[in-house]
Amino acid sequence: MSAAHLSGFPIVLELDVAWGEMDAFAHVNNTVYFRYFESARIQYLIAIGLARPDDNDGVGPILASTQCRFRRPSHSPIASSSGAGALMCRKTGSRWSIVS
Repeated sequence: MSAAHLSGFPIVLELDVAWGEMDAFAHVNNTVYFRYFESARIQYLIAIGLARPDDNDGVGPILASTQCRFRRPSHSPIASSSGAGALMCRKTGSRWSIVS
């Protein structure tokens, strides 16, 4: 993903694609994207003060559901960028946009 596509996101992570994250056709495995999203989501939560990696009190946000719409495969060798931002936040839930 180009930097221009991610310019509106408050968090952008640069991630290297590991050899083991690809399938036989050198496409990034679909499940790996959820790890990229997780990394971006956690960095965003840290940035806004809802996650504290140094505090293990067991209190924090819970991910109740997730989904992904795959638009095209990513090929290796590449580095991937993921952007994260909250679209809507309420006391009972939130909606996110995470792009990789």
